[in-house]
Amino acid sequence: MSKHKQDTSVLNPNEELLNVGQAIIKSIPWIGTALDQMIFGRLAELRLQRIEKTLREIGEALGDSKNFVDSEEYANLLEVVLPKLARATGEAKRERFRSLLLNAAAQDPAGQEWAATSLAADLVAELDDPALFVLARLFVFDNSKDVDFVSLPSPQLVYSESFDWQSPDQLTPAIPYAWPVLEEWMWRLKERRILTFKSHDARGGFGGIEFTALGQTVIAWIVDEGDVA
Repeated sequence: MSKHKQDTSVLNPNEELLNVGQAIIKSIPWIGTALDQMIFGRLAELRLQRIEKTLREIGEALGDSKNFVDSEEYANLLEVVLPKLARATGEAKRERFRSLLLNAAAQDPAGQEWAATSLAADLVAELDDPALFVLARLFVFDNSKDVDFVSLPSPQLVYSESFDWQSPDQLTPAIPYAWPVLEEWMWRLKERRILTFKSHDARGGFGGIEFTALGQTVIAWIVDEGDVA
């Protein structure tokens, strides 16, 4: 009886699913090959580069300072954040994840504040760049003064006392997204109990914007000293 060498290489379910998915993509007429190269080649490379760039920036920012990157809690946070970071195609979202990891590295995981890290990670993952851009910009304003979000002459956050609807000036750097998109995200941020506002102006603006208690707790994790008004 002839003996044949038994093939011991067995694909696990995830590998089988990946192979099936790749075969389906390749079979799509006209664009299948290009999609396959993008998803299983270039896309994987881009995601890895995104992670490498972020971790390098964190390392440079930390330098020789005392940190908690060798703690189990920080490793657990990395396991949660890195897959989300890899898919963060927008630069604003990547920067928020970087700030979260940078801030967490400087915080003792035994502290009560650490519990907010997972909430912060979820927040960054579910919000798009326009919303994250507004939140980061709002964070650096003095919360003892009324802050408005206005559409003229370009979308900007301003102190209420400084802005004149009759003669609108660009008082702070413009937020680089279309007003209808920003307006929609303002309503969504209110629904998510991240921020609140006192009024909505038909001319294109929101008055008396401020973070909720939840917003204040979470947003502090995803901004850093590099954010300016």
